[in-house]
Amino acid sequence: MRITTIVLLFLFLLLPLNQRVFCEEDGPDISWKFEPRTDRSVHVEAVVLLRKSTYPYKFLEVSREIWVRNVKAYEYESKDPIEHNVYYDSETNKRVIMLLFSKSVPEPFIFGIEFDLMDFMEEEKDKAFIFEWSYRSEEEESHTGVVTLPKGAELLELRYLEPTKVEEGEQVIIYYEGKSKKHNDFTFLLVFSSSGREYAKMAKRYEESGDIDLALSYYQRAKSLYGRYNLISKTNPKILGELWEKICFLQKIQADSAFKRAMEAFEQGNYRKAKPQFENLLNQYRILKDTERESKCREMITACEKMQRFKDAETLLEKGKNQFETFKYPWAKKSFIQARDEFEELGDAEKVSECEEWLHNVEVVYERILLCILGIVAILLALWEKVHGFW
Repeated sequence: MRITTIVLLFLFLLLPLNQRVFCEEDGPDISWKFEPRTDRSVHVEAVVLLRKSTYPYKFLEVSREIWVRNVKAYEYESKDPIEHNVYYDSETNKRVIMLLFSKSVPEPFIFGIEFDLMDFMEEEKDKAFIFEWSYRSEEEESHTGVVTLPKGAELLELRYLEPTKVEEGEQVIIYYEGKSKKHNDFTFLLVFSSSGREYAKMAKRYEESGDIDLALSYYQRAKSLYGRYNLISKTNPKILGELWEKICFLQKIQADSAFKRAMEAFEQGNYRKAKPQFENLLNQYRILKDTERESKCREMITACEKMQRFKDAETLLEKGKNQFETFKYPWAKKSFIQARDEFEELGDAEKVSECEEWLHNVEVVYERILLCILGIVAILLALWEKVHGFW
């Protein structure tokens, strides 16, 4: 009875190990784990099932621009190290990871390998990283892949192979399954970044401190980043909507502040400064769908044009007065006529009347000057007759 118990206990202890080996041998040919990093490197771990004996074994080829570092290869169960070599193959222009078995390996044989690929990923604007993996084999092989993004990073886009699952927690984890063979790679691509969240945090911080310009800038940068990629998270439509609401809210604050400054310039008589401000605000309020302020801007643009014309006409009138007082009557007459015409178009009868009075004054001066000239001519004629009569 005691011996039977011991045998059963022994078999029970062996059962999980046998099941684990059986599951591995019945599972994928290669199980991948990837940890992309923000220095553009990727840490890779793989468990490989060799279904037939091979010596040596070319495990992986990568572009010559990519450096392979920290390679560790080992027998999966015993953890005994496996000799390996990383070299450049001039014929294929690739870097190669080659495993060098000291003896023939059993069939099947499971080994583990891990390494770092330096400068592996491309980096786009706003620190968005592109991780693309492609593996090809001569014979058909099955693969599983698990990609764990850095903490705080968001998954922005997926291409090629659709993941079987995406987990979003403290870190985003993406799961893949696929096959590779001679003319078909196990390929997937994903884009990730933590900049969107960082921009949103900075924007909120500046908004709370009252720096509207910087807050708006960071909200716009976050929206621009998200807008360039097909977001994966189910909450992304909400995120984009919230960002747009924030941007509109802060743009409204900015526009209202600018409207106040434009009104101040108008009230101070600086119509040339106020008009372009109202013109810019007209477009902003149109985008913000603030029809009341949009209509007010149109009204103020018209008022600026009218008041500027009135001011210019006033300037011409004053110019004419100065010219009149300095005896520049022809120039004064021209200024009064221009001012009168402007006031007529503006419908200011009082100012038109004033210009007419000054034009009348110019005509009176002209009449007096003419009389003086005629008097002088008469005197000269009289003197001439007297002189000639004397001789």
